[in-house]
Amino acid sequence: MQKIGSLLVLYLDLWFLPVVLTTAWFYYPYCEHGPTLCVWKLLFHARCPGCGLTRGVCFLVHGKWNEAMRFNPLSALAVVLMTVNFVRESGEMLRSRFRQPASCLR
Repeated sequence: MQKIGSLLVLYLDLWFLPVVLTTAWFYYPYCEHGPTLCVWKLLFHARCPGCGLTRGVCFLVHGKWNEAMRFNPLSALAVVLMTVNFVRESGEMLRSRFRQPASCLR
């Protein structure tokens, strides 16, 4: 059961970056004038540290660095962290797929 859970987490990690970047690509037309997705801002009328993160990632995906930094400077860090996680988990999946059990080496 533990192995199934760890495989599920591995595959979710691998799908996270492509899904986020694809969603950001298609959400782009709404970046300037789209609805506010931040529950904190809707309830308290104040910005939270994550405000503008979605829009910042959308602009980064389209290569508009200045606009991304204007919405939220953490958007670049978020993309870098997602990419690092994707590369790390991809390497782990490839290593586990090609790793042979010790009993096969005898």
